[in-house]
Formats: sequence, C-alpha cells, structure tokens
Amino acid sequence: MKRKYLSIVFLAGIVVSCICTDDCLSETSKQQVKKVQAEKSKNTSGNLIRNPGAEDDIDWWSSFIPYQNAISWGTTDKEAHTGKKSAYLVLLNCNVIPDDMILSKPFFEAGLIVGKSTGTYYRCIAPEGYQVKPNTKYYFSFWLKGKGFTGGLSVVPWGFDDNGSSCDRFIKSTLDKKIVTSDYWTEYKGYFTMKETTKKIVLVFYVNAKDNIDATQGATFYVDDVYIGLTEPK
Repeated sequence: MKRKYLSIVFLAGIVVSCICTDDCLSETSKQQVKKVQAEKSKNTSGNLIRNPGAEDDIDWWSSFIPYQNAISWGTTDKEAHTGKKSAYLVLLNCNVIPDDMILSKPFFEAGLIVGKSTGTYYRCIAPEGYQVKPNTKYYFSFWLKGKGFTGGLSVVPWGFDDNGSSCDRFIKSTLDKKIVTSDYWTEYKGYFTMKETTKKIVLVFYVNAKDNIDATQGATFYVDDVYIGLTEPK
C-alpha cells in the first residue's frame, strides 16, 4: 500500500495543498520524510542514548586513554549489527603504565565511552553526560563483537553530579563479570540503579590489561545499538 502525504506549496502567495503518494514525492522530500520518521522513532523509543549505533560518526561518543597513540577509536562501515556503521576501539600498545598510576607491573587502561566525557580513568568529567534520576533503575543493552581480549572487557556506568564532576566508577550493575568478546555479534542486557548523588552518566567499555596478557596488541572490539532507558529493551 502506498503511503499518502499532505503537501503544502506556496504559489504566488497562495497556499495550495494536495495529497501525494510515494511516487510523486521528490527525492529530497522522501529523505526529509525518512528523517522525520527516524527522529520520531528515536524520540519515542525511550532510549537516552543519542547516536546509539554510531551512524552519525563519533557524535556523542568519546574515549579515555593513558597516553597519545595508545589506542585507535572511532566509527567504521566495515562492521555493523544494524545500519551501516558501528563504533570501535583498537589497542595499539597495552604494556605501558599510565602517567597517573604507580604500580609494580606494567598496566594498561583505556575505554570507549558511550556519551561525552573527557579526562583519564582517575580524572574524568562529563558535563554533557546523560541526565538520569537518582535512586532509579535503568535498563541497558548493547551488541558487541571483537577479538584479542583474553582477559575480557568491563562494561560499566560512570556516574557524575549535576555539573558532570565527582566521577563515581562504582555503580553496581547486573553485568558484573568481564565479557570475553567473540567474532560474532552478541547482545548483552542488564540494569543498574542510580545512587542518591547520581545526576548524569556515561557507559564505558573498559579495557584493563596487565603484562600484555589480558589483551594483545591489535585487539579490537565493535559496539552497536546501545540502549539505556527506564523500560526493559525488547
């Protein structure tokens, strides 16, 4: 069945309206209709996450690294669960101690962040983090694929105050075990409850590698279709 649209055109100062089907819409109009429908779907889905599938490149995604050129991250069109793109992180060197840590053994920490955050593991801020309600349960889900992480990944929410400071990396989640990635897309689901002081959050895919054992150079993971909301994901 062909869809019908009300088309309103201004001709010489006179408003003319007509009913159009898909066939009589211009390509530009069709794209505008699709955009509106996509925005409507996104806004009514209950998903807090903007750009959940990285289709708009790195908009509303970020990372933290111990030093320059430690990782490569961004979006790619070579892997996707749905749509045309996914977000990714690649380890370039995982045998270095971050500048702000003093440990007896080489230790590497880095992360891909769903949301806007800057800084390092111990000095992170998120003034544009996702707004949440304190003492409230939030459900989450995402699709993950990867290789080279023998020690697994931690996927955790980081909480912040109203200003996006006072980073809290210890919000408990039902997904409390590390994920060993596989070479096929896998969905993960769970929930976490905000603390009394939690006003904003980001979701972090956290790499913790020791002695080049937990992860190898070139280890890569991909993330797609991230969801955080008040209702369980379908």
